[in-house]
Amino acid sequence: MYNTICKAKQDGSEGYDEVTVLECQTDRCNKRTVLSVPRIKVQIRVQDCTGIVTLTLFEREVLKLLKVNANQLLDKNIEVSYFVSI
Repeated sequence: MYNTICKAKQDGSEGYDEVTVLECQTDRCNKRTVLSVPRIKVQIRVQDCTGIVTLTLFEREVLKLLKVNANQLLDKNIEVSYFVSI
């Protein structure tokens, strides 16, 4: 089950950020912390003179192409979202 919680902003400014976390609701794991592991799944479209095909790249392939893993992308995304002002 996912739950949204309010957490103090990490940049030191006033207010709170909403954070979505995983919560285990069964008796078996009720007292344990549930950790999630970020993974990458990228869909790309490849086209040539014979047609178009949609391919799915998973973390291993993305790591080879972009030299970045899911944790690095997630950290970069969180870092950018903290510094974007609307």
